[in-house]
Amino acid sequence: MAEKRDPVTHRTPSQTREHRREYQQTPEQREINRRRKALRYKAEKAGLVKRNDGKDVSHKKAIVNGGGDSLKNVTVQPAAKNRGHGMTDGKKPNKGR
Repeated sequence: MAEKRDPVTHRTPSQTREHRREYQQTPEQREINRRRKALRYKAEKAGLVKRNDGKDVSHKKAIVNGGGDSLKNVTVQPAAKNRGHGMTDGKKPNKGR
């Protein structure tokens, strides 16, 4: 019997495990995650966000595009607004239409 795909990521459980092992655990991705967590910690200390408040600390200019890790390059958004870019009502947009 085939594995059931996740309705959000469209990956099977074995694909999800492989993604974690092969991509998320690479040194580059671990460093990006560390920087993201450090910036969230700075924002908590500055009083911009609190733990478990449902907010995301997002970069105005992405780090890969030259944005820095200072609080000047940060905006606080609800998690639902910051995630799933290009999606409306949880559905993928129709390409070419």
